Order: sequence, then structure tokens, then C-alpha cells
Amino acid sequence: MAGNRSRRRQRMLSARKAAQWDEERIKRRGQRILSDEERIRRFETGKRPRGQRMLSARKAARWDEERIRRFQEEQRRKREWISFAEIAEWLGENAYNMLERDLLADNFVERGRSRVRFVFPGVSWPHGKMTSKWLQDAIDNNYDNEHGRSYLRHCWFPRRLFERWRAWHHLPESPPRFEPQESHPVLAVTAKETTAIKALASHLSSHRNLTRGEAASWCRQEGFNLTGRGFQSRVWPRAREEAGLEAKAPPGAPKKSSRVTR
Repeated sequence: MAGNRSRRRQRMLSARKAAQWDEERIKRRGQRILSDEERIRRFETGKRPRGQRMLSARKAARWDEERIRRFQEEQRRKREWISFAEIAEWLGENAYNMLERDLLADNFVERGRSRVRFVFPGVSWPHGKMTSKWLQDAIDNNYDNEHGRSYLRHCWFPRRLFERWRAWHHLPESPPRFEPQESHPVLAVTAKETTAIKALASHLSSHRNLTRGEAASWCRQEGFNLTGRGFQSRVWPRAREEAGLEAKAPPGAPKKSSRVTR
């Protein structure tokens, strides 16, 4: 009897020990799983030690500032984009009011997208488009304590849109500061080309189906001695835009084949 009780007690102790070991094993396994989940979460969210985060933020800020500096210097030479701030320097602070009204009225939208670029640290090129909704939100909530004015100081739009905007408001000819530098003559529009653009735009208003070849012939008849490159890359597309047409004319009907089919 004593032997049976002893063996029974040993089996009970073994069962308890096995249960305890099993519980401990499950507990350790759960901790390991949680640890793996935490590791994955940190990897996916890019969580780094504080020192590394500070270095990465500084590096990104320096890269962003350098990117903006290069863009500004490049545009001082090429003048493919014009800054709202420079327009205000030329026309005075009232220029901001004019630009704000036009931006809120979506006058700078082409094909459903804003053509105004918001150049500011932390804002990517693809997503940095100043829209009427964004500006109105900044004005209503006074995010910058200037009712959106500081947002406008960081806005740029294409040169051709600037010329169109200037014509809308009957503003004087833009000063030389907005012209491309001599190191980029291919982008510059001469006074002769400017006159040709205005004349051709007026002609296109009543002859909207004019082809590029017909337009070139018309310019020669009118006495405009233009280069082929100047007419094709500057005069023709800009005249179409001023006439309210697409810069690039739609393709015509396909030519009939001269080959005889049997």
C-alpha cells in the first residue's frame, strides 16, 4: 500500500511539473512571438534609435535645402518657372492679391491639375502643387498667421502661364529680370518672335483650324523672318495658347497610301 501511494504521489508531482514546464514553455513562446512582432513593426515603421533619427532628419533637411537652392539658381538662369515673390517685387504687394484671387478661382489649372508649384522644405515635387482648396484651407485656419500670404511666397508657375497671366490683367511688359540669361539662348524669346506670337494668335482666333505649315507660310507672308526652330518650338505653341488652343495641335487625318492594293 505504501509503495502504491508513493508511486501515485510521484506521478502527481511529475504531472504538476510537466504542467508547469508546459506553461513556462508556452509563456516563453508567446514572449518570442511578441518580440518578433515588435521587431517587424519597428522595421516597417522605420523606428531607429534616437541618435540615428536625429542624424537622418538633419541629413534629409540638408538635402531638401540643397534641392530648393539648386532649383532657385537654375530658374534664375533658365526662367522656365517664375516665382510669385519676384512678381510681387516687380509689381508690389498687390500682386499677391491678384495671384491669390486667380489661384482660388482655379485659373492656373490645366487638364484638371494645378500648375502652381509649392517649393518648400519637406514638400515633394510630385505632391507639391498649390491648389485652391489647399490655399483656402490655409487662409480660413490662418496656419501661418498671415492668412496664407507666406504660402504664396513659395509658389512658382511656368513662364508661359506667367505671360498669359500678365496678358489677362493688361500688365506692362515683363522686365529683363524674367528673361532667360544668354547662356540659354534656345529658351529666350526675341522681340521679333513676341510680335509674331501676338499677330499669329490674333490670326488663329478667326482661323482655328490652321495647320502649322499654313501658319508658317502666313508668318512669312506677313514679313516675320523666323527660324524654323524658333517658329516650331516657341512661336507656334505660344500663339496657340494665347488664342485659347492647346499648345500642341491634334494630329490630322492619316494620309492615304499611294500603294495600289490588289
